[in-house]
Amino acid sequence: CFFALAVLAIVLIYSAIAYLGDNTLIPTWSKLFHGLSEMWMDSRSGERMFYLDTIASFTRLIPAIAIASMVGTILGLYMGTYVAAESMWGRLLNFEENIVPNAAMVVFLTLFGFEFKMYAAVIVFGILPMIAGRVYTAVRAVPDEHIFSAKTLGGSNQEIIWSILFWQVLPHVIDAIRASVGLALILLIGTEWIAGQAGYGYRFLRLYRSARMDVVIPYLMTLGFMGILIQVFFNQLQRLVCPWYVREGK
Repeated sequence: CFFALAVLAIVLIYSAIAYLGDNTLIPTWSKLFHGLSEMWMDSRSGERMFYLDTIASFTRLIPAIAIASMVGTILGLYMGTYVAAESMWGRLLNFEENIVPNAAMVVFLTLFGFEFKMYAAVIVFGILPMIAGRVYTAVRAVPDEHIFSAKTLGGSNQEIIWSILFWQVLPHVIDAIRASVGLALILLIGTEWIAGQAGYGYRFLRLYRSARMDVVIPYLMTLGFMGILIQVFFNQLQRLVCPWYVREGK
């Protein structure tokens, strides 16, 4: 009920701005529906804009998140287990976390040019500290009794890390990846806006230059719905892979 009231309030406010306001760039509802159709098939260029942009952006986004997730999980596990690893990588990641990834894009452009490696480097640079930090915190929260019991039974350090700690922190790994998707998409769109030749950021730049707000707003709404679907996917993945974690009400 309250959600419906919030949606109704947004619709009324937008309608007032679009029909009664002085800004002619704010499209009316009829123009928005026309822009929605243009988003799928642009009448000016004949491009299937949203389809092409989704392919371009997600072929950069998904591999970059996968790389950051694997490296961040390994770093978090070993930093949480070994003091030497924490001393070696912990401060470095804390320092990296304070550097704006898009500002470091100049370095990545110099190293990799305009290829996939540059986009992946910006995303990994931006989300790796967050993933590693969350995994590290989860490892440190594992009860010492579990580790002592495994050592008593003759488990090696590597067996303890990958057979006990990894499975106990896996739900937190999934949570960290889910939380990083939004930041990764922001970094990707910002990078595509500045240096891209395809993708969401590049499309927003072109639409902005041509003042096509009737297409920009449906784009943003569609990306919002895609974000909800991504969240649902990770929730279902967590329930499937870590049923004990869900049953505990986490």
